[in-house]
Amino acid sequence: MAAVQLYTTNASPLIEGKGHSPLCRHAHERAVVAGDDLLTVADLMERTDFDWCSKGGGYAMRRLSDTQLS
Repeated sequence: MAAVQLYTTNASPLIEGKGHSPLCRHAHERAVVAGDDLLTVADLMERTDFDWCSKGGGYAMRRLSDTQLS
């Protein structure tokens, strides 16, 4: 489970704002976009500087297939 990938916005502590899941109603785009950050569950468990949006409705965790990447 620790290696499962999670897409989110604002993962950098240098960027002001809460992190949003790709389908969060507060996200500017309602999809995974080029500017999103890719973290693992293990990365997130180690961090204390990340502020999650409480209205996100959950975070989309998945791995993209080779077909999706191409």
